[in-house]
Amino acid sequence: MRKIGTHMRGHFVAYLALFFALGGTSFAAVNALPSNSVGSAQIKNGAIQKVDLSKRTVSSLRGLRGLRGVSGPAGPAGPTGATGATGATGATGATGATGATGATGPAGLSPALASSTVSFSGTALVAGNNFVYSGAAAGTLTLAKAAKCLVTAATQLDDVGTNDAGEGPYYRFAIKRGAAADTNDGNFGHYFQGNLSFETTDLSRSAVIAVNAAEATKIGVFLGSVSGNFVGDFPEVQLSYVCYDASSPGLAPAAAAATPAMAAKAAAQDR
Repeated sequence: MRKIGTHMRGHFVAYLALFFALGGTSFAAVNALPSNSVGSAQIKNGAIQKVDLSKRTVSSLRGLRGLRGVSGPAGPAGPTGATGATGATGATGATGATGATGATGPAGLSPALASSTVSFSGTALVAGNNFVYSGAAAGTLTLAKAAKCLVTAATQLDDVGTNDAGEGPYYRFAIKRGAAADTNDGNFGHYFQGNLSFETTDLSRSAVIAVNAAEATKIGVFLGSVSGNFVGDFPEVQLSYVCYDASSPGLAPAAAAATPAMAAKAAAQDR
């Protein structure tokens, strides 16, 4: 080993010159390859990268664009989005033009000339026709103008003997004008019916009755053809009226025309 070390130290420069001589020959051999002499056999698989190729070479390696593929089926509808916030209220629009004035309506009733409600009892009924009036001042009308009075009355008969049965008297309005004889409204009147109790069922009646200017007029109830056990009964009456100027529009005639059939029934009652 000592001899080898001595030998290497003595010949170090010679060995170094030999190394460079051999290396230089190999480098010259690599750079001296002729053109187009390197083929697939001389290249290691995977040794050439994209960066080793020119852009033109890379472009030439791309194929033509293929045909567009068939569209796929539509996907399911997504969930409904949240309701948006309510928008701000818009500005108030301009006021429209005033419409044309409508036609004048029919004239209304004039102020009432008189009105009242009176309740009263009559004396015991007698056989035949009976006229029953209130003795109160409100039961007599004396008006400065001719008037039409809307009159309503409800009446029942008190049966003292509790023996009323069957059909009783018929019911109309009684009217007395000044010194003239008592009369009635002339329209068909419904009949009271006995029920073997102390009181009959109420009957109600309404009518428009004319009142002459400055003429004392009484309005009450008329009970016609009283007979049998109804004789001796006491009538109980509640009567209301409101009177308007006879010239007021819209009021029904004071004596409304009855149909022929009802007129015939009223005439039969008066026989």
